[in-house]
Amino acid sequence: MDRRGQDEETRRALDGRGLRLFEAFRATVGRLHRMGLGGKTADKKSPSNVKPIHPLLAGRTCYHRFEIEPGLYTPGTHAEVEPSKCLDAIGIPQDISGMRALDVGAWDGAFTFELAKRGAEVTALDLQDPDVTIFNAARAILNARANYIRGSVYDLVEQTHGKYDIVLFAGVYYHLKNPVLAFQRIREVLEDDGQLYVEGATCSRYLARQMASSVPGATFESLIRLIDSMPISLFDWDHKIYQSWSNWFFPTTACLRGMLSDSGFCDIELKLRTNPFAGSTTLRIDGHARANPVKARPSKQQYEHAVFEQDFRSPSLTPINAESPPASAAADYKLTHSAD
Repeated sequence: MDRRGQDEETRRALDGRGLRLFEAFRATVGRLHRMGLGGKTADKKSPSNVKPIHPLLAGRTCYHRFEIEPGLYTPGTHAEVEPSKCLDAIGIPQDISGMRALDVGAWDGAFTFELAKRGAEVTALDLQDPDVTIFNAARAILNARANYIRGSVYDLVEQTHGKYDIVLFAGVYYHLKNPVLAFQRIREVLEDDGQLYVEGATCSRYLARQMASSVPGATFESLIRLIDSMPISLFDWDHKIYQSWSNWFFPTTACLRGMLSDSGFCDIELKLRTNPFAGSTTLRIDGHARANPVKARPSKQQYEHAVFEQDFRSPSLTPINAESPPASAAADYKLTHSAD
């Protein structure tokens, strides 16, 4: 549907009074843009930086605030993002035409719709109801071609979901109690050599702050680098880092690299830095990795623990008797201990 068609659909969705308000609002926004006053130049803390909410989303709230149409925004209450800048920063190409893309943890579709704009055949996956998160309302406004699956990343299987060329996994892994399983599931729905783009929180800055008083002479930056080079993860059961009950595992960059490698990925490129996903103010990890064709099914038992088909034998303990008892001894034991 073209721009004119979308406007007509919007008009039909509004009553007479709402239509007049909508037309007046759109005209005002247009004048502001022509005057150069409709951009994003205002300071985020300034009272004047009030973003006009799209009329079809009036009275609603959601997670992300992003520009859904020129000069009009979603009613986000937690994070303001520019989806195009976020995808550029993490390395997703501008043109992904013909590729199948999966956005895991899509919420209101901020990044789903940007993937669609770049030409992908995109699917959003989330536990949330798309009517509640405004995903469905935003999709209608944009007339976006995007599928939605309500479910968990743990439930991803090729037989049900098919295969993807690209998976975006932004701001999710630290909300999971089983992040390694999540990466395994993602690998198993990625085509060999497909790309995973990942972003999320880390414990490196938090642990450096905890250690600072115990390591005299060390700079805060050097402690962050030291901790981030160790393959460790903090299980934040008492929620000290983000003070939110739904945050669990916070890995270092080295730990996340190890998780990805063990979960069937290679050519892993990760950076510890601020990024536009988190408002460019918080230290996070972001990067990408390639699905390793050699390890297409990382959740198989063989990669976690051995299953023995013969008697277990280990060199750890010295045998009491170096020689095995003769077969006749076992026969004598059975005869002696048999029932009357």
